[in-house]
Amino acid sequence: MNKTITPGSILQGPFWQERIRVLSIKSIGMDKTKIEAVGITTNTFYPCILSQADLEKIKILPEQTIQFSGNSKGFFLFTEAHRMRNAFQFDPLYAVNVSQVDPLPHQIEAVYYYILRNPRIRFLLADDPGAGKTIMAGLLLKELKYRGLVERVLIVAPGHLKDQWLREMHEKFQENFFIVDRSAINAAWGQNIWQERNQVITSIDFAKQDDVLFSLKDVRWDLVIVDEAHKMSAYKYGDKISKTGRYKLGEGQRIPDEEAIKKIKEATMEALATRHIDLSRILGEQRKARENRLVPEYVEAFFKRAAEILDIKMEKRQDDFWRISQVPLSLRNQTYEFKTRFGEVNREYNKLSFDKEKAFKGQAEFIALGHPLLEAVIEKIFKEFALEAEKGALFFDPEGKRLGDEYWLYVVTNAASSPELYLIQNPG
Repeated sequence: MNKTITPGSILQGPFWQERIRVLSIKSIGMDKTKIEAVGITTNTFYPCILSQADLEKIKILPEQTIQFSGNSKGFFLFTEAHRMRNAFQFDPLYAVNVSQVDPLPHQIEAVYYYILRNPRIRFLLADDPGAGKTIMAGLLLKELKYRGLVERVLIVAPGHLKDQWLREMHEKFQENFFIVDRSAINAAWGQNIWQERNQVITSIDFAKQDDVLFSLKDVRWDLVIVDEAHKMSAYKYGDKISKTGRYKLGEGQRIPDEEAIKKIKEATMEALATRHIDLSRILGEQRKARENRLVPEYVEAFFKRAAEILDIKMEKRQDDFWRISQVPLSLRNQTYEFKTRFGEVNREYNKLSFDKEKAFKGQAEFIALGHPLLEAVIEKIFKEFALEAEKGALFFDPEGKRLGDEYWLYVVTNAASSPELYLIQNPG
C-alpha cells in the first residue's frame, strides 16, 4: 500500500472526517506508516501513524483536476441573470440606471418614496400635462419586473396615445408591447389574444365594447396602467349610480382573482384550523381601513383588547359606559406627541355630532382615529406585536359579526394627569 500512496494523493478513510491530501508519507519500523495530510474541505492538518491493517481500510481516490472546458457563455449568462435579479437590493434606483431616462426629483420621489414602499400598489398619479407621468409608470414597471413581481402588463390609453406609449416603452425602458385592436383580434380568430401576449396596449374606447370586455373578463394581469384614468367615470343621481362603459372596464379589471383568494383562504384556514375566519369580511375591513384610514376592527373591541395588553384599567358601568380610570404614564406622555402631530381634535372632527349631556361631562371630546390617546394606544399595540407581525398575519378579530353596530368613545380631558375615558355603545 505504501508504494501507491504518494505526496499529493487524495485519501478517504475512517480516520478522518473528510477527504485529505497527503503532504508526506514515511515508514516507521516494520509495519507502521506516518502520514501527514490536510483536509480538502477545511484545510485542517492531520498527522497520524497507521498500521498495515489500517492502511487496508484506506481508499485512494482519483485526483479531480479542474477543467475549464465548460460552457463559458452559459455560465456568464447565468451569473448575469442572478446579478440583475438581485440588483435592486443594492441599487436603490436600479430602474433609473438601466433606462434611457433622466428623471426629475418629483418623479423619483413618487415612485421610490411612495409607490414602491406599499405592499399593495394602487395609486393615482395626478399632475399637470408634461410632468412625466409616463416616465413614472415606466420606472414602476421596470422596478416591479426586476423584483419578479410583474410579468403580465396591460396599458389602457386613449386611442390617439397608443403609439406614443408603444414608442416610449421601447425607446426609454426597452419594454416591447403589442397593440391589441380590432384587426389584431380578427387576425387571432379562435384565440384569446389577451392570454397570448404578456405586455399589451389597448384603447380605452375599444376595450369597453361588450365583446372585447367579455374576452377580458377571465384574463389575469399583474399590473394595469390606465392613462387618462379620470375618463373612467360614474355618476350618481340620488340613490342611483350610472356607470359608463369605461367605468365598467376599470371595474372589471380590479376584481381579485377568485382562485388566488381561494388559495389564501385555504392556507389561512390550515394555519388557524381552530378558528373560523370570514375572509371576505377581513378583506372588506382591510380595504376600508386602507382607503379611509380607519381602525381595521371595531373601536370597542380593539380598545378592550388593547386595555388588557397595555395595563389600562377599564370597567363597564350600568349605563353602558366604559370608564377608563387609569392610563399608564408612558402612554400619557406619548399622547402629547400625537396631539402636536394631529392638531386639535375639534378642528379635525368639527362635522361630527354627539350628545355631550350623555357623557355627564361638559368638557368631553369625541374619540376617533386621529385623537392623541387613541393614536397612542394603536402605535403602542403595533410596537408590542411588531415581532409577531413580521412572522406572519396577525388579526384583531372581535367575536361575532356586528356590521350594523356603532361605537362611540368619549374622553374627559380636564384632568391631564389622569384622563377618564368613556365609551358609549349604540348611542341614541
